[in-house]
Amino acid sequence: MQDDENSGREAAQEAGAAALGALVGLAIGGPEGSVIGAVATPYLQPVLAKVWDEVRSDGRRRAGSVAQIAADSLGDDAAAFGDRASATEQTRLLTATAMDGAVRTAWGPKVRALGRALADGLADDGARVDEEQLIIGALVDVEVPHAHVLDLLVTKKWSYVPNDAPPPDIRWVACELAERERPPRRYPEWRPHELSSALPNVAPIVPTILGTLQRHGLATPRYDISEALDGFASDNGDGTFSIGADLGPTEPTVSWSATELGLHLHTLLHDASQDE
Repeated sequence: MQDDENSGREAAQEAGAAALGALVGLAIGGPEGSVIGAVATPYLQPVLAKVWDEVRSDGRRRAGSVAQIAADSLGDDAAAFGDRASATEQTRLLTATAMDGAVRTAWGPKVRALGRALADGLADDGARVDEEQLIIGALVDVEVPHAHVLDLLVTKKWSYVPNDAPPPDIRWVACELAERERPPRRYPEWRPHELSSALPNVAPIVPTILGTLQRHGLATPRYDISEALDGFASDNGDGTFSIGADLGPTEPTVSWSATELGLHLHTLLHDASQDE
């Protein structure tokens, strides 16, 4: 009988540890995380719980920073800012999106940029709330690698110079863009392999970064079909041309440049980085 009681107690303890692990995992990583937590050893449960408590504390601090930055920018005290943020369904959603974005990042300039964008969206009775919703939505998805690529698209252009060291070849170097045409503003154009050369640390994810920037309207591709046409038609040298799919590549060359919205977000992040 005693053995049966001990066995039942041990089974209950193991079940309780598994349940705690599942809850910790669910809080950290969703349903998939709950499975991981459930199979973790009981000795890891307190460690995971401590980490999650710290993550939540950090997130609350950053979310509070966004609200404080926005309130300070607007000249509001806590009560006035609360009234402004909760005035309409749109302002509530804007505030929640900005604060949630801060919870999910540890990048200081992004947190400060979210606060300033929130202030812009809540100013003048929310007159710019729709515009700033786009900016804040983009900021939520932008991290340091995206900012590096966007900085090149906004502020630099490609130039190539001969490399005198043997063997002779061409090496690409990024150079500052001295001036832009105004109006309209024309941004430098970059091909994906040039971005990869300039930022080798993010080269494997350049296509993903460009996709994110395009999805939020921060960068746009331009397709040059001239090379494709050159590959499609071949000059025979006698005044005639041969046309065929086997003459060469027919895919257009793609280059990328920033948009006005990309410049706005770049300026927000640049100004926020100066406060560090």
